[in-house]
Amino acid sequence: MTHNSVISQLAQASMFWQPAHAQPGEWLAHLPFLFWLVEAHSPRRVVSLGVVDGTPHFALCQAISRLRLDTLAFAVPGRQPHSERAYEALSSGNAQHYGAFSQLVDSEPVRAAEQFDNDSVDLLLLELTADREDLPYLLERWLPRLSSRAVVLVPQIGRHDPQCRLFRDFNALAGRFRAFQFPHGSGLGVLSVGDNPTPLLESLLSFGESASGQQVVREVFAHLGRALQEGERRRELQHRSEALDVSLREAAERLDTLTQEYQGVQASLAQSREEAADVRQRLEKSVERHATERGQLAERASLLQEWRDELKTETGQWRERFATQQRQLESSEQTLKALRQEQQSQQAAHEKALASLQQSLDDEKQQHQYWRSRADESSRSLEAEAHQRESLDVQNAELAQQLTAAGEAREAAESSLEAAHQRIEEQQGAALEVQKALDERFEELSKLTQMLTEAQEGKAEADASLASAEREVEEAKRQVQEKQRSIDTRFRELAKLTEMLEENEQTRDKLSRQLSESQAREERKVEEQRRARADERARHAKEIDKARADGERRVEEQRRARTAERRRYNTDLAALEQERDRQSSEIVQLVRELENARAPKLLADPMALRPARYRHKSPGRKQARLVKREVEELVASGQFHAEWYLNTYPDVAQSQNFAAAPARHYLLFGGYEGRNPNPEFDSTGYLSLYPDVLFRGMNPLLHYIRFGQREERQTRLS
Repeated sequence: MTHNSVISQLAQASMFWQPAHAQPGEWLAHLPFLFWLVEAHSPRRVVSLGVVDGTPHFALCQAISRLRLDTLAFAVPGRQPHSERAYEALSSGNAQHYGAFSQLVDSEPVRAAEQFDNDSVDLLLLELTADREDLPYLLERWLPRLSSRAVVLVPQIGRHDPQCRLFRDFNALAGRFRAFQFPHGSGLGVLSVGDNPTPLLESLLSFGESASGQQVVREVFAHLGRALQEGERRRELQHRSEALDVSLREAAERLDTLTQEYQGVQASLAQSREEAADVRQRLEKSVERHATERGQLAERASLLQEWRDELKTETGQWRERFATQQRQLESSEQTLKALRQEQQSQQAAHEKALASLQQSLDDEKQQHQYWRSRADESSRSLEAEAHQRESLDVQNAELAQQLTAAGEAREAAESSLEAAHQRIEEQQGAALEVQKALDERFEELSKLTQMLTEAQEGKAEADASLASAEREVEEAKRQVQEKQRSIDTRFRELAKLTEMLEENEQTRDKLSRQLSESQAREERKVEEQRRARADERARHAKEIDKARADGERRVEEQRRARTAERRRYNTDLAALEQERDRQSSEIVQLVRELENARAPKLLADPMALRPARYRHKSPGRKQARLVKREVEELVASGQFHAEWYLNTYPDVAQSQNFAAAPARHYLLFGGYEGRNPNPEFDSTGYLSLYPDVLFRGMNPLLHYIRFGQREERQTRLS
């Protein structure tokens, strides 16, 4: 069986798709076959058992979505414990991309069979581990649910480790059902459980019955799987290179950060020095301010001391004045006492004089009585005068009372005595002597009375002087009390000022101590901060030096590793590129063979049927204008995509004659060589479908623009 015949029977466009959800692993090499299987089998219901990361299930879903199949897909997680994050990632990815037709079944793979009807599953994918021992039992549980065209996929059958039994179980099942094995990528087994496989699947199973066909099919899908793996490896190497670049940038940024931190620490230290200098300057200003306040307090203390001395001097003066006034008061009291004694002695003398006068009056009365008796005896004849004598006696008695009352009726007595003397002189000459004596006594009495009056006036003056002196003494006492109160007030103020001075001195001492303690604390704090910052600076310097050395060492190591990695990467990349070029050439060859195998067979060679104006290198002027109008017609239609045409056919882009005029190339050559003007128009298919166009020798796109579009002709094979 030839290579081309195998390719022509199995070739599908889905074999060359790129997976949208590929994860590094053993399934990556089998994704082209999964794409092909979905397109070839067109399953109505797909079940994936034991899903781990979702790579094969998402590949099936991608093929279902891209082929627009009416298919339902179900994913059953495996028996091994899944982390909540992995399950959420699987669920979110499924819901986000394929939620319209795919869902998760949270159940064990064996029990999940109960969730499906019999004969309903067309494709069963078993994502099992190589040491799984219950494959026959699991398949027996699912067999009733499988349809008559069902296919079962079993992975990791290529592993023959002592603890692996999966390949033995598959070999046993291969004797029971038709099977096909892919040994690449840890192996993948295909079991056709149903009796009615699709034509393409029947072709695959038929190729498995011959060694050559089986080998060709395996090589094709192995090449496609290796291409995916190598592409993934290139992407991984690219990611690693990008990660190395990122790590180098991070190391450089870390070094810049450490440098900035070092500069920040230096700036912080400089700022700390400035703060310490500022604190020291504030302390010096505070010391100067306290010294100034101490000087002001000393000045206030000296002023208070002077004021205290002045108060003491003034108090002494007030005390001397008070003592002088006290002595004056005592002298006034002594004078008053002497005046009182003198008044008492004068009063006693007056009383004694009055007593003597009274005695004299009594003697005079006796003499008067004597003389009166003599007068009675001598002048009895003067009986007429008796009444007058009685009056005289009465008057004498009144005079005696008046004398006792301090001479109040002295004038009346004198007048009566004068009248009596006159009468006595007229009647009795002897009474003249008595009268004279009485006059003398009366003069003495008048003097005594005057002296008594003067004494009373002196007493009144003395009383006034005494009262004035007492008032002066009271005023002096009041002034002394006021002065005493003023002195007491001054003494209280002086005591208060002294207390304030003592408090100020205590406050000054306290402030001085606090200032000294604060200065000492600040100095200790500044010293501790200086030491701490010095230690911190030294530590930061060591850390920065160490970090810089480590960073440089890591950068150097990373540079060396990156250089080695780049060398390895370049080597691997060169090898991969060579392998890619080789595989690309093989794939291109396979594609060409596939396209040639699938290409419609034309009844004649289109190049031989071209119009004469297309074949001549130098056509006539009329034919050249006609070709030019046809080229302009292709371009104006919008059906010819020049950029796509040049990218699809590099030989045209490299041509000197047609790189600037790809539409002319398509008109003269491309349409007849099987080249397409756009992705939707198949030139060879159009000529194959419509031989009339072929035998007319007309360019297929030009015919479609002029006639086929109106006639609703197809642009490609269905």
